[in-house]
Amino acid sequence: MAEQSFKKLFPEATRVLSNHARVLSWQYRHDEAKAAIRSAIALQPTRPEISHIQAETLAAAGRIDEAFVVFDEAINCEPNFENTIFHHTILAYGCGRFEDGARDYRKRLTVRDNENCMEDDRLPENLKRQLIVVEGDQ
Repeated sequence: MAEQSFKKLFPEATRVLSNHARVLSWQYRHDEAKAAIRSAIALQPTRPEISHIQAETLAAAGRIDEAFVVFDEAINCEPNFENTIFHHTILAYGCGRFEDGARDYRKRLTVRDNENCMEDDRLPENLKRQLIVVEGDQ
């Protein structure tokens, strides 16, 4: 079946393929996950969920630097896609990139729109040797 026909018959196939990639990644079947992501990208290259899952898959495979590149590209293309911002934040914190994690955390809509959220100026520029207390929605 030609790719165009497939798109017409199954417009949500990219969601199925990207979710399939996520499950394969959870099962440590990273090569298969990459193939599913490539198929999803071929169908809808600009869909933010696909880049998000591609970055998750790269991170799960231990390809952290590549995951950050894909996350950054996804955020640049769709700056308000909450899941991408959240998972980029988690990856940044998990890798010890605390400044990036704190910056990304504040970008999240659920944090920005929360009346109890921390202000940008509450965190110092350099977070080394700083005690941080997480409050509110956490």
